[in-house]
Amino acid sequence: MNDTKLATKTLRMQYWAEIIQDRTTSGKNVIQYCQEHGISKNAYFYWLKKIKNAALESAGIDFFELPNPDRIQKKPDNVNVFDTEAVVSVGNVSISINSHTSKTLLASILEVASCVK
Repeated sequence: MNDTKLATKTLRMQYWAEIIQDRTTSGKNVIQYCQEHGISKNAYFYWLKKIKNAALESAGIDFFELPNPDRIQKKPDNVNVFDTEAVVSVGNVSISINSHTSKTLLASILEVASCVK
C-alpha cells in the first residue's frame, strides 16, 4: 500500500474511532446517534467492524466465528455439552465462548488478552 493510501486509511480509522467513541459516551443507541448526526447505520457498523478487527489484530488476537451451531450435530440432552460458538485466540491460547458467556467475563478476558504480547 502506498503512503497516500495508508495515510488516508489511517485518517479514516481515526475519524470513525472518534465517532464510535462519541456514540458510546453519548448514551444513545446507534439508530438515534446516526439519525442525529446524519450517518448511515450501515456505514457506522462497517467502520465499527473494521476498527474492532484492527484493534484485535494489533493486540495479536485472532477471532473467528464457527459454523452456525444449529448445523452442528447435538449430543443427547442428558450429556453436559458446551456448544462453542466462537473462539478467541491469543498466541497459543484459545478460549471457547458461546452465547451464554457473560459480557463481563468476555470483557475481562479481552482486557487481559490485550495486555499479552
